[in-house]
Amino acid sequence: MEWPVGSGNRLTTLLKWGYTCNKPNTITASASRGTGSAQFNILTEAQYIYLAYNGSIQLFDNSSYLRIRNLYMQVGIGSGNTDIFSKITKQASCSSGTLNISWSSLIGLLPFGDTFSNAVSFFSAIEYKVENSSAGTTTYPITVNGQLLQYGKVVRGHKATIGSNDYLYTEGQQLLLEYEVCVPLDKPRVSGNRVFHNGFYFEIYSRHPVWLTYSVLEATVNKTVTNNYYVQ
Repeated sequence: MEWPVGSGNRLTTLLKWGYTCNKPNTITASASRGTGSAQFNILTEAQYIYLAYNGSIQLFDNSSYLRIRNLYMQVGIGSGNTDIFSKITKQASCSSGTLNISWSSLIGLLPFGDTFSNAVSFFSAIEYKVENSSAGTTTYPITVNGQLLQYGKVVRGHKATIGSNDYLYTEGQQLLLEYEVCVPLDKPRVSGNRVFHNGFYFEIYSRHPVWLTYSVLEATVNKTVTNNYYVQ
């Protein structure tokens, strides 16, 4: 927008975020489990002004008055007849602090054997079960039969959702999932590439310049990332 009116200056609000998808490292005979992570974080939030009289761009305010709300992240193993999750660790920091954040953690269940090369179809098919533990780390049985006995299906995904009353708005705030996948002990080891899916969804809220209330912008972000890891 022009600020002040009639000056020719342009005031721009900026909120920059980043996705990080570290695929599981190679699973070998000596290292039977692969670790990876997915992270969403705020990189920059500020207001910048373009000064018409000299053509320069300068920092105007360290607060952008934009917020990330209704954020959730998903991770999952698309190759269904090979590996399962053995551990998930969650971490988040947002407006209400690291320890008091309101969020839900959901275990992603699918039959052993179904394969999805497309992230959208994978996340649409998966069944989510509310995780009862409030601990940051959850471990799962490392056999297919063990997971079937506990959940009815195998753990091939996870979803973390930040509550609607919380938001990310300043640099360094994040949502992080670290995970561990393994070859089930009660299934044959099959070498080759595996498909792994990552999903990110959130809404961008902005502050009204007069009423100072926040409302959702038209921009809603829904992004998926698919990559591969290898089992020797």
